[in-house]
Amino acid sequence: MALSSDATNRVLYEVFGRTTNVPVTLGEEPWVGYITHAESRVDEIRKWYAKSANEAVVAGESSSDSVWSELVELEVIERLLRQFRSVQDAANFRQTAIASLLGQITSTYATSWGDSFGDSDSTTTPDGMRSSVIAILLRQEAPVFPSIDVLDRAIYEEHAMLWDSRHWRFRRSPVWMEIATDGAVTIADTTDSFDGIASKIIYIKGTNNVVTECQWQDSTRWAHLMASYANETTTGRPKYFYLIPEGSTTSIQWLPEPDTTYQAFCVIYTGVPDIDKVDNAWPGLEKWPPSFRMHLRDRIVARMLMLFGSNDLDAKRWSEKVEKDYRSLLAEFDDSGSNEWNASYFKPARFQQEFRSFNGRFMGGMG
Repeated sequence: MALSSDATNRVLYEVFGRTTNVPVTLGEEPWVGYITHAESRVDEIRKWYAKSANEAVVAGESSSDSVWSELVELEVIERLLRQFRSVQDAANFRQTAIASLLGQITSTYATSWGDSFGDSDSTTTPDGMRSSVIAILLRQEAPVFPSIDVLDRAIYEEHAMLWDSRHWRFRRSPVWMEIATDGAVTIADTTDSFDGIASKIIYIKGTNNVVTECQWQDSTRWAHLMASYANETTTGRPKYFYLIPEGSTTSIQWLPEPDTTYQAFCVIYTGVPDIDKVDNAWPGLEKWPPSFRMHLRDRIVARMLMLFGSNDLDAKRWSEKVEKDYRSLLAEFDDSGSNEWNASYFKPARFQQEFRSFNGRFMGGMG
């Protein structure tokens, strides 16, 4: 939007105290670039009041609304003050005039993110998560306006980090899988990715319908088994397995190595669900229990305030809330898993010594 003649005069008078005999002509290069720069900054803020990042018009408002035109004027003034006066004058102007107008916009403009409550699909989508985060960031004591791209990236990263942070109970999934002769595993009838085994026993069913156990072993026991099977060509029905984390997935080793294809049954941990759009659905975020969805939103808010906020107290308050909620969810949903519990070789005498209370009684059950 080009500044009107009245707006141009207001800008010049604010900066130079007059409208004639000034060193700039705002309609010409290079000064017209100041207007373009201001419009870009305002457009980035306006996106936060639109239904989506790709929507060009603010929900319920025109891009030519006077409040946005005024904000463009103030941005141009701030840039000229920095050029012709001082950095300090520009900073003071931003703190007073621009911050004041942003506060007014935040308190009076309503974001519209869809139909009224209950009229639309209640599924949890990244767009819905974004709208919830934005509604909070806009109404902080010091509003925060990071770019939409940065916010979207934070949604995915926090989603992945929280999912992988623990072996949450809701990550467990019973599966029927096939063990090939090369040891590769194929999981049947599931779109979930494999990220480890929750049960320390895999049950294998042979062609004669006999069910046998294949037991998980920790690293110490596995090293001993490797030595036992070394230099031997023995294959057969697997009796032991060992998990090897490999970045975004986990592989399995077997002893003895399978001599044929076997059907096996166990409970696995699922990997991070994708939140890319598939067939107009967003299945990834719905894998979270409702309480975790709210916690994920708060983690994103805290991250944005920490990175872009000017009020350290806001960031600290949200970070403390996130930490407190995480401890509560940890107590309710964490599944340390039989594998993790047996990650070190079990020595009863050591546990008895370390976990007795002052009167010799055990302080709690140990497995």
